[in-house]
Amino acid sequence: MKTNEYYENGDALFHYTKLSAAIKFILPDKRLRFSQQKKSPDPAESNRKFLGMQGSQPSEIAGERFAEMHNTVNSPYRKLSFCSNNAPTLVLQKSQGQEEESTDQNNCSKGWEKARMWAQYAEDHAGICLAFSKKKLEENLKNTLATTQYLTGYIKYYYCDKAPNVLSTNQLEDDPSGDYRAEFVEKIRFQKHIDYRDEAEFRAIVFNPEVEYIDITKSIKAVIAGFKTPKRHNKLIKKLCNSLKCEFLKVLIDPASCKFHLRLDSEIIKF
Repeated sequence: MKTNEYYENGDALFHYTKLSAAIKFILPDKRLRFSQQKKSPDPAESNRKFLGMQGSQPSEIAGERFAEMHNTVNSPYRKLSFCSNNAPTLVLQKSQGQEEESTDQNNCSKGWEKARMWAQYAEDHAGICLAFSKKKLEENLKNTLATTQYLTGYIKYYYCDKAPNVLSTNQLEDDPSGDYRAEFVEKIRFQKHIDYRDEAEFRAIVFNPEVEYIDITKSIKAVIAGFKTPKRHNKLIKKLCNSLKCEFLKVLIDPASCKFHLRLDSEIIKF
């Protein structure tokens, strides 16, 4: 397999971060920290409030289920966010409250070359992008969080006047198995404003606030340095990669075309 092939397939996930966070904490400690929901840069997520029910007068059982859901949806949670190689799913509001899903085929599909993510989260291309195996990450979450409620999935990006955060009274009453409630929670936990669509985000959510970290030893595939990442840190990054048994890659930019190229440290070529 060529260097780039794995990092462009469906198993690869990417997490952008500052250089200092990577070399001082994440890589030496071999763990990644779950961020708090209230610190999300998306105001629709960090300030989301559960609105209520709609429909006929609720019965006692519907009221009890509503109270349970109210506590669940408004309880704090932590999350891990990754870019993927997927085309993002867009959800557009149609007439009479109907929604239509589509995929954005014009987005930047490669998770490691998203210029806005490098600029916003990785110090304007001077930081680090960590590459992970989705399969190994999910296996690790399953083994580590066996007794803790968690969810994983891809974000759907909404463009509508009203977020889907109101429960149906009738569906609450007809939901003894809890399927409707579980689907509702998952739906609002995996939605963002359409302006974030180029992230093509995959996320893991944990509902136990005491869970702060996940071990990355078995899931990390590579440490990717930006094209502005200072070369003086290469020796340390290589050492940390050797400790984790992962690749050290670099992003290069072709000044003629302004296109990004991903190279093994040992295969660096100058443009």
